[in-house]
Amino acid sequence: LHVAFAGISQERPIKSVDFKRVKLHDDIDQLQQAILLLATDPQKTHNRQSENSGWYKDDVDSLQSALESDSSISHRLKVKYLTGLIILMQEYYKTNEEKHLPIDNGIKLLKAYIGAVEADRRGSSLLDFAMGNSYETNAAIFGKTTVFFDHPMINEINIHVYRQFAKLFPEKVLSTLVPYLDLPLADTLIMKSAKEFPSQFYDYASASRSQLGKKISSVKDSTVQLLYKIAQDKSGRMLFPFFPLLLSGQLKYEKIKASISKEPRYFSMLVNARIAVEKVQSAYKDSFFVQEIDRMINYKAQEVFINQINARHEYSDTSRFTIINSLSSDEIYYIIVSGENVLYTSSYIGLYNRMINKSARKRGDSILIRVGHHHFRKFLKMAASYNRLNTFLTSMPDSTAFSLLKKFTHGLEQGNDIADAVDVADAYASIGDSTLKSLMKNEVVSILKESIELGNKQGERVYALLNSLFDSTENLEYQLEDTYHVKNVFNVAYSDVSDISGKVVEQVFFYGDEDGKKSFQNFITGFQDKVGWKIVKKEYWVEIRSLIGNSIWIFANLPLSTSDDSEKYIKAQYALKGHLDSLKISPTVVVHRGHSYFLNQTINQFPSDAKIVLVGSCGGYQLLNAMLDKCPNAHIISTKEVGTKTINDPILQSVNESLRKGLDINWVDFWNNLKIQFSSKAEKLRFENYIPPHKNLGAIFIKAFASITAGPVGMN
Repeated sequence: LHVAFAGISQERPIKSVDFKRVKLHDDIDQLQQAILLLATDPQKTHNRQSENSGWYKDDVDSLQSALESDSSISHRLKVKYLTGLIILMQEYYKTNEEKHLPIDNGIKLLKAYIGAVEADRRGSSLLDFAMGNSYETNAAIFGKTTVFFDHPMINEINIHVYRQFAKLFPEKVLSTLVPYLDLPLADTLIMKSAKEFPSQFYDYASASRSQLGKKISSVKDSTVQLLYKIAQDKSGRMLFPFFPLLLSGQLKYEKIKASISKEPRYFSMLVNARIAVEKVQSAYKDSFFVQEIDRMINYKAQEVFINQINARHEYSDTSRFTIINSLSSDEIYYIIVSGENVLYTSSYIGLYNRMINKSARKRGDSILIRVGHHHFRKFLKMAASYNRLNTFLTSMPDSTAFSLLKKFTHGLEQGNDIADAVDVADAYASIGDSTLKSLMKNEVVSILKESIELGNKQGERVYALLNSLFDSTENLEYQLEDTYHVKNVFNVAYSDVSDISGKVVEQVFFYGDEDGKKSFQNFITGFQDKVGWKIVKKEYWVEIRSLIGNSIWIFANLPLSTSDDSEKYIKAQYALKGHLDSLKISPTVVVHRGHSYFLNQTINQFPSDAKIVLVGSCGGYQLLNAMLDKCPNAHIISTKEVGTKTINDPILQSVNESLRKGLDINWVDFWNNLKIQFSSKAEKLRFENYIPPHKNLGAIFIKAFASITAGPVGMN
């Protein structure tokens, strides 16, 4: 760098320091050393050092000497410029440490600072100088602690720098605008913030007595004024989602106000607003306000409808679903897609049936058309999980169903999340119509070929795996082991579930409601054979041990509950867990016996070593990913619909008998034998809702995909 002060040669000068400024030079020397450590730290240096990277030593030394050697510069100015150099180096050090910037940024800053010093000494305009610099440079030289605070154009410089700041960081404008409220730029920035950051704007506008709030109220702009009006309303957050339609005049302010306290009218208005925004070409179609409508729909669907319907699960359907009697099929659709993680199975089925019955000619496609296919993937996924997808697709013409499945199957490779691909795998397993399954299979093959031709590796991985899963089970076992290195999808070896002594440990979770108590009694009845089993009752659990054949230890918590302690069963579960931990026992067979709303409690206690998991509960299939996350090597038997003890207990007894005989379990043969056992029409229908491990395509997809990709696999 060239330092244009008198008396400086081309060689590096020797500093001669006045004792009154020694402290300033010492501070600079310390900063030079600190920057040197940053520059030589490979973890904190963004790029390799350039040949000019010694600026913080040689060039800074030159500037120090130039200032000290120039007799035309007064002591006051030397202190000013040395202090400015310290501020500049401190700013550079702080920014570099946080952002790991290229070291050459320091060269640019120092060069700019020297230019500012020279302009200041000559009495030239620093505003013209600032106009030619970047915001980063100006912020370092003319920031809050600038040494040029007494320059006659400093106010104009500050305004220019703030304009640069506002352009680079528009999201920070409202929090920094107060010092500039009297300037013409304030109105422009307020209008821009209202359009780009409406939620943040709402918060600032609601503080009507603040300086910024008062300024906002005076800005003559329709967007600003409407947002300000909403922010002043005590029901503002309830009005906020309707902003685009209020602004366009499609809805009247007072009409929305009148509906806020009246459910389900307010919910209906939310859904209608969402549909209206989805269908019109509007600048707000993909805006924050659409997210707000979705957020409020989701909140109201759960708070007003789902929570009540779930809580009344023991009531008659007529009483239970009264709250949705006035809702349209579209509005019920939005309740369903808002309840993905909270709906009980019986709640979903009741809502689904009422939605279809209220739709035009009872056709599902008419609903999707009216809602603009919004959330259609989620809806189809839920329909598959609750065993309603085949019914839904067959409610519409084949051509429409084909088109919907094609749309459902496309774009699965986008992003890092495989949740959509898992949904497609699950959906395929749920479709009973052979024509629809064939279409879905052909579409996957077509997209696979296209991915290969385009060199889309992620698409090739996703669709090749789906294609394998959609093939016959005879080929699937070979492909999974040979291509994806996933073993034993179809078999559980006895040695995998038994410990070193040959013993199998099983844990069964029960809950304290009336259904749980009845289920427990039915479960215990299956072990009354005193020749084959021994039952020992403890305070919080029972221990059941086999007396014939291989050793099986079964531990089941008691379904305890009392009037003053309705969740005593939780104490029982954790007491049992403590007992098993003290024995250093980790169950390899886990059974959940309770409603779906208890399932998370069970999953949280799943042992990671579990190899067989029986989830005979309503909607157990919904939490597949959560189960695999806890015990990734588990073979999961789950139900898509209503679990029942008449199916759960025979399945568990068959598993126990196989293990007591020391047999490996082949799920294909095992399931075929159970089919024979459930021969009556009623039993057959219930049994068909259960998903064996070898047909659990979603679980298999997760395991196989994880084996061919590095790093964590995205899941729901």
